[in-house]
This record gives sequence, C-alpha cells and structure tokens, in this order.
Amino acid sequence: MWGFVGRVAIVVIVFAGLLFGIAQVKTPRHDRDWAPQFARVASFDPNGEGAYVLQNLRAFDHRAGKPSLPSWDTIELDVAELMEVWFFVEPFPVSDLFAHTFVSFVFEDDVGSRKTISISVEARRENGEKYTPLAGLMREFELSYVWSTEKDVATRIVVKQGRDLFAYPIVRPRETAVRVFEHFVEQTNALAATPRFYDTVTSNCTNELFKAVNKAYPGSVPAGPAWLFTGLSASRLHASGHLGDDDVPFSQIKADAAVDDFIREYARFTDEAFSAAWRQSRDQRVSRRLPVQRQSASGDGAHAQAHAHRARNSASGTADNA
Repeated sequence: MWGFVGRVAIVVIVFAGLLFGIAQVKTPRHDRDWAPQFARVASFDPNGEGAYVLQNLRAFDHRAGKPSLPSWDTIELDVAELMEVWFFVEPFPVSDLFAHTFVSFVFEDDVGSRKTISISVEARRENGEKYTPLAGLMREFELSYVWSTEKDVATRIVVKQGRDLFAYPIVRPRETAVRVFEHFVEQTNALAATPRFYDTVTSNCTNELFKAVNKAYPGSVPAGPAWLFTGLSASRLHASGHLGDDDVPFSQIKADAAVDDFIREYARFTDEAFSAAWRQSRDQRVSRRLPVQRQSASGDGAHAQAHAHRARNSASGTADNA
C-alpha cells in the first residue's frame, strides 16, 4: 500500500517540478493578443512638482446583459489635491476567504471639482483566457496595474457581474496617502517599462496594495494570512488601525461598508457624480447610526478632512446629473 502511495507521490512531485521548471523559462511580454479591458498599459508622465499626466485611464461603460463599451482617457492629477483613499473588497462566491481588492484615490481642487480614480492589480489576460489560481502560480499571466475611473471598476463588479462590494475609507494622514499614491505611480511606470508576471501568492491584487501601504507607512500591515487569503484583508486593515475607530467591531465596520445597492442606484450617473453620490448615501447611512459625539469627531486622516467637502459639494454634483 505505502509503496503505491510513495510512487504516486513521486510522480506528483516530479510533475509539479516539471511544470515549475517550464514556468521559470517563460518571459513576460506586453505584445500579446490582450482582452479588451487589458489592451493598454497605464503610465504617468511628470507634469510639474507633484503633478502627473495619467495615460490610458480605463473608462469603460458597463451594463447588465450588454457588451461593455470601451473607452480610454488621459487626465491630469496633482497630489496636492489628494483628499481621500478608499479600500474596496469584492468577495468571491466560492468563499469569503478570497476576494478581489482595489483602491480609489479622490482628488479635489480649490473650487470643488473632483476626480476619482482607482487602481486594481490584476492578472492580465489574453483574449479567451480565463483566470485560475493555479495558472496564476505557473506564470500564465502578466501583472497588470489597471488604472480606471471608479465607476468603471465598481459597476463592472456590481452591475455587470452581480457581485457584492464593500468600500472602506482609509483613515491616515494625507501625507501617508500621498506616499501610497506616489509608490503606485513609480510601480506603474516600472511595470510599463518592464513587464513582470502575476503570482497568486506573492504578487496578487491584495499584497501588491499592502506593499504600497508598508512602503508609505513601514510595518503597518505585517505579513500574515490576509496577504494570501485576500478576503481577510479588510479585517486586517481594521486590526492595524487603518479603518478608524478600533472600538467599533469589524462586523459593524463591514456592515457600514456595503455599497453595492448604492452602486446600482447611481450606475447611470456621470463618473464624478457617481462617485460623489454613492459616498453621500453611505455617509448618510453611517451618520444615522453614529452617536452625536462620534459624528463630530474629525480625526487627522485624509478621509476625515474630505468628509466636510462632500457635505458641501456632493449634493449639488448629484442633482446636476440625476
């Protein structure tokens, strides 16, 4: 019996080693027959101190049961206008232990004009190619830093795919938010210049984001299960103090973060009206729950600074595009 099991184990080990060896000789490339959503590579051009021009911002229009309409844009950004950072979690149906995650950055200028963009770290797939975790271990996919409008990525998940979505405001000083953003700028340009492979374990959607946070705020997200079991990522950020009040249990934080209903409600709004409208609805829901003394707390984070701006500006932005 054990002789048979031993032979099977040897065969499995040899086969796995062969696959691993084949994977190691593959070379990452930019010139493949990419699926439309991965057709272009984002990059940032310097545009003065702390300012950038973002090339190839994805701005697809997603509707349920219909083909997505491709669109790409070029926008100007200034880190002096960075006001908020949000962390999003899309749980996978197979298990809450696994999820896709992405980050949004909200910029607002002196006259209240806003730009909200997202970065989603993904396995870059070719036409007809399907993602699997095993393929992600075998260097089947290049790594992609997808910069898009927030509406693009959120409506693709909620409206197009019918998935749940949770949005968590990151509560850290604005200087930390700027460092996180600039780390992503550096990594995006490095990836545009030199492609590399996605890896299910070491370079997935979540640990690439955690690496950026640790670069800006060293040691703030220690390596642990959430780096692999990505569905645990938000609770890990909560335990590390990135989601605000530690006295609030994570179960309540997660309940406050459920935004898929708002995403559906405002899916036909223009990009910035969409981003302002769902945040306003979320803030109103949270405010109805919070005691008065907690509502008045301002904190020192970028999200806390921007909450007052939303209270003044989002209502008019929503009405203009309803």
